[in-house]
Amino acid sequence: MKPLKIYSPNYHYDWTGVDAPAHTSLVLEKLGFQIVDTPDEADVIVLENNRFDASIFGKKPTLVIGGEAMQKLEKLGVLSGFDAEKLKGGSDYEGLMKAIIDDQDPLTSGYKKNALFYSNSGNWIEKVPSNFKTLMSIASSDYYIAGWWPKNEVLANKVMAISGELLGQPLFVYAGNPTNRQHPVHFFRWVTNAIFGKQVGKLDGLRTSQRTRSGGSPNLQSSRAEKSRAVSDYFTSFS
Repeated sequence: MKPLKIYSPNYHYDWTGVDAPAHTSLVLEKLGFQIVDTPDEADVIVLENNRFDASIFGKKPTLVIGGEAMQKLEKLGVLSGFDAEKLKGGSDYEGLMKAIIDDQDPLTSGYKKNALFYSNSGNWIEKVPSNFKTLMSIASSDYYIAGWWPKNEVLANKVMAISGELLGQPLFVYAGNPTNRQHPVHFFRWVTNAIFGKQVGKLDGLRTSQRTRSGGSPNLQSSRAEKSRAVSDYFTSFS
């Protein structure tokens, strides 16, 4: 199986004059995805900063992750009915909270209905486009666990993750920061689910696998079974 190719724009730090990889691209590279330099090369686009414009949408399945990227998405006006909201001066507010998840959707695979949400970019989704599905919201009460998010009482029932289509391509929007500094391993699955979730995988070895199930090499079959168990154990460790 060839790794999926991911495009995720670098951060740019004016005070140093240099670029730095997006946190999500670092995580995905470690998980075995191939990071590429342009959207045209990619199978999936992941946006976690504001270094993109409207032309990037409608080409490939796209993930918009974190407050900075959500604010840019709203500013561009390409997604009708979408509203990213934050408190004044709250773009770096941080919190770990209890959340309610639609645990029947493929994009939430591996998470229980009563789950956790983490953000260090202080945003939520105030308005959900009519053709989008809500995947996660903050609990209605007693939800704030830890962090620094003044006036966090306004977050009750706020939407934090949605999915749908924009210009004919899947779009996943997540208000939190699941790959922040590569630390919150429990939340990495949100990203990988959104990459794989509702797509039909293009597996180079599919026909070979079918032949194996029909009576191919026992050694090959055993090897694949071991790999399958390893992958399963690896992702189970995230939940």
